[in-house]
Amino acid sequence: MKKDISFRKIISRRIPVFSSTQSLPNDELLMERLWGWFDVGIHNIELSNYPIDDKNDFLGKLSRFPGELLIHHFFPAERQDLVLNLASPSPFRRHETLQYFMQSIAWSAQIGAPFFSFHAGYITDPIGRAQHGFKFSEPEPGDSKAAWRRFTEAVRILAKHAEEYGIFLLIENNVVTEGNRGKLLLSTPEEFVRFYWDNMTIDNVGILLDWGHWLVTANTYKLPIDSFRSLCDRIYGIHLHWNNGLADEHLPLRPDDPYVEMLRSYDPKFVSLEGHYQSISLLQCDILHMGKAFHE
Repeated sequence: MKKDISFRKIISRRIPVFSSTQSLPNDELLMERLWGWFDVGIHNIELSNYPIDDKNDFLGKLSRFPGELLIHHFFPAERQDLVLNLASPSPFRRHETLQYFMQSIAWSAQIGAPFFSFHAGYITDPIGRAQHGFKFSEPEPGDSKAAWRRFTEAVRILAKHAEEYGIFLLIENNVVTEGNRGKLLLSTPEEFVRFYWDNMTIDNVGILLDWGHWLVTANTYKLPIDSFRSLCDRIYGIHLHWNNGLADEHLPLRPDDPYVEMLRSYDPKFVSLEGHYQSISLLQCDILHMGKAFHE
């Protein structure tokens, strides 16, 4: 006699794991990197801070790439002196940043990427570079309010432009250390809540939660590490890397890190490995294990 067998239907969703082009040193041409990574199983790639070698057929080559691509902030990296700041007090720099991001939005549409992500603004423009980022002067009274107005106006322009291309924008949280406290915009959940409150008519702007940035910012302000949970519905992507809580070191985040389960519960559309790896084999290993960690 045949036994009755019941089957349990498992409903699961795999959160794609991307790898940033910054994960390994820029020691090869872009298309060599993309195809080399694809050949070893790295199919989801976030284009970030990497130069391009051939402008003539650049987009054509990207469009023919069989993997999934995303464009993030400073791509392509063509000028060492270029600073992108939507909140800049300089009209020229704001215009240059807007044009740069508008180009990235158009490119994103052409290569089939659903998102374009960029960093939140700086209250004043950088005056130099430190080991893990920019140096800023102390803002004058009223600078923060003016920067907030400039940034939100610029994002509204970008959001309208992105809507025409069918692209969803993501703003990445800034990293606040003891040295740059009070000099950056959109670093904490409270600031993002204010941003959405001030821009209730914008419906195509989400959050790219940079976990390494938040580790430092939460430590600087002594905030609960799970403070972004209230904004889960706005978090579309997560940059995964780790540090000592004092500086943005971009160390690889271990797939068995105790906070990974919490980040998975945020239910992002994608995650991206942004740690600096010593070899492609180590990157491959973390892609595999992080994929398992974020699989539901």
